[in-house]
Amino acid sequence: MIKQNIATIAGVCNGIIINKGNMEIIDEISTDTRTMNRGSLFIPLIGENFDGHIF
Repeated sequence: MIKQNIATIAGVCNGIIINKGNMEIIDEISTDTRTMNRGSLFIPLIGENFDGHIF
């Protein structure tokens, strides 16, 4: 993945940055909080039996 600033990613998807305390460079996207590393962006998924927003 190409490394991007979180502000750039938020701008592309019309997102809102709530906490601007740490504007890290993102180098990985994860849908599983158990596999996240420093520099990961968590994308919560919603399924029939789960809601990633809970984590």
